[in-house]
Amino acid sequence: MVHVTFRSKLGVPVTLKALRAMGGAGKPLENMQMLKQTRLSVSRVSAAEWGHIMAAGSVPDHEL
Repeated sequence: MVHVTFRSKLGVPVTLKALRAMGGAGKPLENMQMLKQTRLSVSRVSAAEWGHIMAAGSVPDHEL
């Protein structure tokens, strides 16, 4: 079972395409479990990964 709690709404959407772009070699999400699996499912997200995703959701893509 997974417990989910709403914290805040993102200013801009963070798409799967954007997450994959941040998951390349040497990039902040390179070890993110969700990006290494062949299908989307519930997976762990580290505090550092979560922080980066939240930052990406608060600024337009061209500012990252």
